[in-house]
Amino acid sequence: MASQYNYTLFFKGWAQCRLATDPDPDYEPRGVSGYTFALAGEPDMDRIINFQDRKGVINRSFGPKVGVNVTGGYYYKTKGRGGHVQFEDRKPIEEGHPLFGADIDLLGSPTFTSHNSILVYNGYGIVDPFHLEVRTNKPKGKKISISRSFFVDPSNPKQSIEDIPIDVLSNYIINVDATNTFPLNNAENLRKAKDRINIYGSPNMLYESGILDPVAFRQQRLKELEGELAESLKQKPLDQINIAALNKRIAELNIDDPRNRRTAQMGAKVLLPYALNSHDAKVNGKLVKPGPAWAIELWMGGWDADSMCFYILGTVEVTLDKDPMR
Repeated sequence: MASQYNYTLFFKGWAQCRLATDPDPDYEPRGVSGYTFALAGEPDMDRIINFQDRKGVINRSFGPKVGVNVTGGYYYKTKGRGGHVQFEDRKPIEEGHPLFGADIDLLGSPTFTSHNSILVYNGYGIVDPFHLEVRTNKPKGKKISISRSFFVDPSNPKQSIEDIPIDVLSNYIINVDATNTFPLNNAENLRKAKDRINIYGSPNMLYESGILDPVAFRQQRLKELEGELAESLKQKPLDQINIAALNKRIAELNIDDPRNRRTAQMGAKVLLPYALNSHDAKVNGKLVKPGPAWAIELWMGGWDADSMCFYILGTVEVTLDKDPMR
């Protein structure tokens, strides 16, 4: 009986999505009534979710560095089926393994699609398309890439999201973590908890992202930008565009109510309820038939409105009939 080659990969890091926020429509290019904006000198917001630093990512000063990477996992080779599966080999994926540090990316310029809150509250819509890739990024050694997609109906991969009934799509809308004692995205809970200042959402997301305390995080950014503005005002000639952008960021960070969305969303932790289920996958540039769906658990949170970046925590299971390392 043929062996199977399995990889359980844990990944994390910062991603960016430059998108308008409620009450702006999700297609608003500059930001008018919400709390995210394209600043002076920046291009329009494009709503594209970027897991890697590339063209289209806007790196604002003192913001996090965009990049989602494999930080650990396991390789294990199995043989058998049903109740008679046995390990033939298993090793940790750690420093020195080709996939340690590999890039995790979403291909095809995905966006959060909420149909302007018809499907769901802006910013928590369907990620469309959802095509996950793992690829090595080291200049030396074999180049390895593995990718597979999620489709609502994998037998009809060309089906437009516009043609899928809303009651079906609702199964794939990002879910707010219901295990939190204080789900920050629930406005009713925000009202009820108005005196509970020290409850900030998912401690795991705050810890992993390094935010730790949303209020302190934003106050630190405020001080950094005030210092940058002071230095900019000493330069001759004055860079008026940069000064205008800094003043806007500082004005937003001066909104310091812990219950305000700018701060409260930093503790959010939401789950994408997808699996990589396309009939085809691509391994090292070649199409393969991967069989059953690959499980994935992907959490998003730690929304930093100033940089329009958010944190990713994920695990994906990859099962193949041939070892992609060879």
